[in-house]
Amino acid sequence: MDVELDLRLSLGRGELSEADGRFLELLRAVDACGSLRGASEAVGVSYRAAWGLLRDWTEQLGRAPVTMHRGRGAVLSEFGRQLLWADRTAREQLAPALKRLAEEIRDTLESTPLHAAGRRLTVYASHSMAQDILRELADREAGVTLDFHNHGSLDSLRGLKEGDCGLAGFHVPEGPQRRQLAPLYRRWLDGAGHRLIRVASRRQGLMLRRNVEGSVRGVADLGRAEIRFVNRQAGSGTRVLLDGMLKNEGVEPSAINGYTHEEFTHSAVAALLSSGAADVGFGVEAAAVKFDLEFVPLVTETYYFAVGGRIVQSNPAVQALVSVIAGSAFRRRVAGLSGYDPRHSGRWESVSELFV
Repeated sequence: MDVELDLRLSLGRGELSEADGRFLELLRAVDACGSLRGASEAVGVSYRAAWGLLRDWTEQLGRAPVTMHRGRGAVLSEFGRQLLWADRTAREQLAPALKRLAEEIRDTLESTPLHAAGRRLTVYASHSMAQDILRELADREAGVTLDFHNHGSLDSLRGLKEGDCGLAGFHVPEGPQRRQLAPLYRRWLDGAGHRLIRVASRRQGLMLRRNVEGSVRGVADLGRAEIRFVNRQAGSGTRVLLDGMLKNEGVEPSAINGYTHEEFTHSAVAALLSSGAADVGFGVEAAAVKFDLEFVPLVTETYYFAVGGRIVQSNPAVQALVSVIAGSAFRRRVAGLSGYDPRHSGRWESVSELFV
């Protein structure tokens, strides 16, 4: 059983209305895009709907969160910036308390660990296109329900070590970069207590809007003032990988226009690039192909599931899942994703083998 407690922001004069995700997401997109039309495309609503949303909230709040300039786009008003600050600050300060309370409720309602219940496995992992395939095949071929929770690689491994999940998805680069990043991952992996399931290899690199293709060929180019970048969230494996590459190239994050603009999936980054809200992002080749973007491959990495060694022996759902990952149906479908290589999918590895 999973328990989540969510924080909701309600605003108004007298009678309060909940500031739904679309409104706040639209404000963030306006801040990033500098235009209402670009913002509406980025969040997936029509221009008319976006305009109506701003009009209704301006009336509700008595002040305009966005200032429109004819022929010069749109910008957040000072009031609009304060709204985003209020939402962000509330979440940052209250999120730890809500998480602790949710864990207490979960422990009270359920007497056994989440990952030990029958044919259901709780998985912490960042989104991967291969996950959608695996979820379907695990359910259909093995009767195993994969309950995915979106977390970055390091947060997923932390969750596994703290007993919050049964499997943790993470990805590490091949070559010298793996040795460079090893301490970050070894902090949460126990060589004696954890086993690793190899899922697939995949290519990561720069995703570019078509009109900037050829002008950006490596991470060193991200420091150019005219390049608008969109990042992955802190703690994600992709962010860890990029930060290591920037350090190797001597590029300061503060020099990158958009480094603090974060998205939580490869597809979200690619969608923003496709809408014109940014020029360059860092992510997997499959997402670039899906959104018709230029792709500059920079590194090959391997995606793994980490699992506790005792659970491998005691939970038949784990063994059934490994059989699905090693099976021909999973390999065939993953091979159809651009940049993915499933030739060694389903192989067991040790932590010491990975980080020699």
